[in-house]
Amino acid sequence: MYSFLRISFFLLILIIATAVLYFRFQTPKQSLNLSLPGLQATVDIRLDNIGIPHITAANQSDGYFALGFIHARDRLFQMEMMRRTGQGRLAEWLGRPALTYDRYIRGLGIYDLAEQSVAAAPATERRALEDYAKGVNAYLAHNVDPPPLELWLLGLLQGRLNGIVLDSWKPADSVVWGKLMALQLSGNTSHEIRRAKLLKDYGADDVSFLTRFNRDTPNPVGFAGLPDLNWDILAAFIPKLGPDHASNAWVVHGSRTTTGKPILANDPHLGLNAPILWYLAHLKTPEMDLVGVTVPGVPFHILGHNQNIAWGFTTTGSDTEDLVIEKLVPGQPDFYQTENGPKAFEKKTIRLNVAGGDYEEKVIRKSRHGVILSDLRPDLSSLTGDGFVIALQSTISVPEDTTWQALYSLNHAQNWSQFTDAVRRFQLGQQNIFYADTIGNIGFYTQARLPIRPRFDGSLPVPGWTGEALWAGWRPASTLPPQLNPPDGFFSNGNERIEPPGTTPSLTTDWEHPYRGRRLFEVLSQSAPHHMIDSEHLMTDIISVAARDLMPLLLATPTETTLQKSIVESLRTWDFRMDKDRPEPAIFTVWAESIQEILFEDKPGNLNAVFPSLDFPLIERILTQNQGWCDSRATEQKTENCQDVLNQGLTRALARLQIKSGPDWQKWRWGDLHYAALGHPILGRNPGIGRFFTWGGAMSGSGDTVMRGAFWGKPATNDYPVNHAAGYRAIYNLADLSQSHYMLASGQNGRIFQHHFADLLPQWLNGEFIKIKENQNNIIILKPSIDAKEQQ
Repeated sequence: MYSFLRISFFLLILIIATAVLYFRFQTPKQSLNLSLPGLQATVDIRLDNIGIPHITAANQSDGYFALGFIHARDRLFQMEMMRRTGQGRLAEWLGRPALTYDRYIRGLGIYDLAEQSVAAAPATERRALEDYAKGVNAYLAHNVDPPPLELWLLGLLQGRLNGIVLDSWKPADSVVWGKLMALQLSGNTSHEIRRAKLLKDYGADDVSFLTRFNRDTPNPVGFAGLPDLNWDILAAFIPKLGPDHASNAWVVHGSRTTTGKPILANDPHLGLNAPILWYLAHLKTPEMDLVGVTVPGVPFHILGHNQNIAWGFTTTGSDTEDLVIEKLVPGQPDFYQTENGPKAFEKKTIRLNVAGGDYEEKVIRKSRHGVILSDLRPDLSSLTGDGFVIALQSTISVPEDTTWQALYSLNHAQNWSQFTDAVRRFQLGQQNIFYADTIGNIGFYTQARLPIRPRFDGSLPVPGWTGEALWAGWRPASTLPPQLNPPDGFFSNGNERIEPPGTTPSLTTDWEHPYRGRRLFEVLSQSAPHHMIDSEHLMTDIISVAARDLMPLLLATPTETTLQKSIVESLRTWDFRMDKDRPEPAIFTVWAESIQEILFEDKPGNLNAVFPSLDFPLIERILTQNQGWCDSRATEQKTENCQDVLNQGLTRALARLQIKSGPDWQKWRWGDLHYAALGHPILGRNPGIGRFFTWGGAMSGSGDTVMRGAFWGKPATNDYPVNHAAGYRAIYNLADLSQSHYMLASGQNGRIFQHHFADLLPQWLNGEFIKIKENQNNIIILKPSIDAKEQQ
């Protein structure tokens, strides 16, 4: 058996090596002249020296067609993985390990909702999706290039030498991406589960203290009457589609800039992959002239500018999900209890196909609150004990959704009035949207479908049988009005709270830590005129406000050794820059992490598992507001104070760093521990070959700096690999939009080991920018193959 596995492994390596060599030298042709059905007129696509397409079309339909064609040419595997995720069909390719995702997505009916949204849309917006799909399908049908490596390997497993055969692209395949993003960026189910776990061992006051409630104490309405649930199993079941909210954006009025016109900057933070999510494109038709980033599979510019306005997003983080415990009717498993008596579940049967021809069928129940999560996975059947099930109540499940139409309208908006009309159509995945125009206006507007909870605050799971978990409609748009040209001359946001303290009801009880927001405000508040270079420096700023807040407390620790004394003295003069070439960021991070471990390691409820990542505000609150947490329960004969914890943390941190980086602390480097690792979403995760499909390097910054380089958890190697950062950076110059600055984390092309796959990575790591300039390096001409009148 061992010999067979060894031979199989080497055969796999040989196949991949052969494929890599083949595809390395089988680069798709960069200049083409094609005749394709579906076009009305000739389209000109000029690829610049980093692979950015400049599309010029005689009409909007042909422009969307060409964008679909070039997306498929450069990022076909990414597009296919995106739509398969949204369809709940990953297991057809990846086998049973992917069933967790498929069950969840199919149970929620994500793709069905996307199809409903397309069917309900006005003809103009729906036409954009259809034209884009025609372009994708024209590429699939023409078969002008060799298949991407991943599709070739998948086809080989099915006995096909020319790659796997893909289904035609449909409009719903484009809309489903927005549903997935909304699911990733919205909700707070993980926070609800964490609080529920904590309430097993701690009172409401302690839970409030530990989890940053925006009130004095949490409001666990009805929680005491709920069954004893296995929250760990539930937490493990709900799949993470990626890191959740984080981004930076700011816009400065022309009265405060060197150009006399606004400057708008934006760098959305999401998970890191190779290729990165984003794809730069310039699309010009008589109806629009757009520059910025698209998402392969979607016909609209998500972020960027047209000829008159620019816009940028940060995620608001509003709470749009609730976990609801339903009580079953004894002896009637098809019914659940309500305050008005038994009610029947809605039911549907789903079939999940698995690679190799296998499949499973599941009956999915739905209550008035939402889909029953415990129906989606076999080992959840005993999660709630006898007589109870768990439902997910979410805005994602409401059929009416015009969010993708908002992007269409935003791309076409030419002024503030049209911009606000577009933003009002956002319903899922609430965003803070920044605005600037060439006339000189700046603005800020946030809008989404937000539930009203009359009898609970959404911070904890709630019982469903009393009626208190029901939503009472949607929050009126007037509660978050648009803002234009503020007195202080700028808007900024780093995901911090956007509503005044004490606002009732609050958008969420789980706002992002305010460190990045504070740094943005303090820099933008300076009186000197703001230059484009100033926005570049701010976007790549690596000063840690968390370190600046926490370091005075840490430096009060009594030192015991010569090494400790020399390190503490060096930290006294540190400028709080998380520089990859310096030792101080590494010392601060490992020290803070060691302190958090010591504070929690002997407390009930396995708190280090409940809080697996660094929580700087929590450490600071304990050290300044509740030092009773510094006492170890393991030493009943002694009462430790926080000075003891600080010293123990320093001792532990230095021991770890010496093991990791050697005995000479002045040679320690933050970048040796903190590095960006952009892995292929499938091949990069394989333990045998993953390192050959991962790209990256040492990176400055951290999770709380404006140049974000966040990490969650700590691997056994004591490293801090960056898994959440700005895959796209942009600074728009409204005085001359052609002088705007951009950067991607990897490159334009999605074909592994080929030109433009990761050519921008070194510049991205160094905090550099590019300008998008049209040139004639390579030209693709797409011509209609039939008379335009016949198409109409």
